[in-house]
Amino acid sequence: MKSASLSRSIAALTLPAFAVVPCLLPVLSLPAQAAQPQIYRQSVTLPMHRKKGNCPKTLNLAVESRPYEGGSEHTVVLKTSAIAGTAKYADSKPRVVIFSAPLKPQYKNCVGWIDAEKNPSPLYNVWFQSGSVYFRFDLDAMKDRPDSAITYQKVVNGEPKIRYAIAD
Repeated sequence: MKSASLSRSIAALTLPAFAVVPCLLPVLSLPAQAAQPQIYRQSVTLPMHRKKGNCPKTLNLAVESRPYEGGSEHTVVLKTSAIAGTAKYADSKPRVVIFSAPLKPQYKNCVGWIDAEKNPSPLYNVWFQSGSVYFRFDLDAMKDRPDSAITYQKVVNGEPKIRYAIAD
């Protein structure tokens, strides 16, 4: 008896097929990739200024950016494996992180820094001294973007990796 009343209540809620199909058609016709965010990848070259010693002429940053409504997220990896050993944290604060890595023997005597006139962003600062390379990432350098935060910082495959988000 209960099963009969259950069947009747379900039957009462069933809509005719022509009422349901038009509502589903627009959803089914959306492209599969419409939900995927656009990701932009680029390699940024940091020109280095040499004060003394044997220094690399440039360093590269692998940058991945993903815009979204209301802001964007960026991931940055300083490509140090060709010139240095495994990076480690030198200092970390909520909006600033510094990594260091021991230079390989051929660069141990390098003293230098990013060429300030050609630096693509005030967020990045790299310098060589005392047999190490240092990478400072500083969100405070963006005075016009207080709604930003470092969301991830880690050494991955021996290289410094940082992810940060910026609100519009």
